[in-house]
Amino acid sequence: SAQALLTAGAAGVTLVDLKEDALSSAVSSLALSEADAARVLTVAGDVSEESTAETYVRQTVERFGR
Repeated sequence: SAQALLTAGAAGVTLVDLKEDALSSAVSSLALSEADAARVLTVAGDVSEESTAETYVRQTVERFGR
């Protein structure tokens, strides 16, 4: 889970969903510290669309590096 990755020291996690409200709920449910919240990137989009996949991969690499 995103929480487990952050607790384990991941540089960041990216959450992708079709709906912004679902992303907001997911982030809220994690009960993150400010530092951990800064390591969460949310991207709204349809992952079955190639352009969405390209977008969230590019944004993830730009924000967190390799």
